[in-house]
Amino acid sequence: MTCARCHEVLNGDRVDYILTFNKERLCKSCTNERAKVCYMDYSHKTAPDLVVVGNDKQQINMAERCFRRA
Repeated sequence: MTCARCHEVLNGDRVDYILTFNKERLCKSCTNERAKVCYMDYSHKTAPDLVVVGNDKQQINMAERCFRRA
């Protein structure tokens, strides 16, 4: 599978991501998606949960405050 813009060959992980989440066929350098911010929530004693926070500054600040308090 190749990128729709630059025609670079996509690696296996990128192909899996595109097929799993039904994303546009673009390589990492051509996409305009922003990285997500994630925090581990240790509210359960055996396994933490991964909490995905958007790119909004206010949401990130709130999540950081909650993470530090835990």
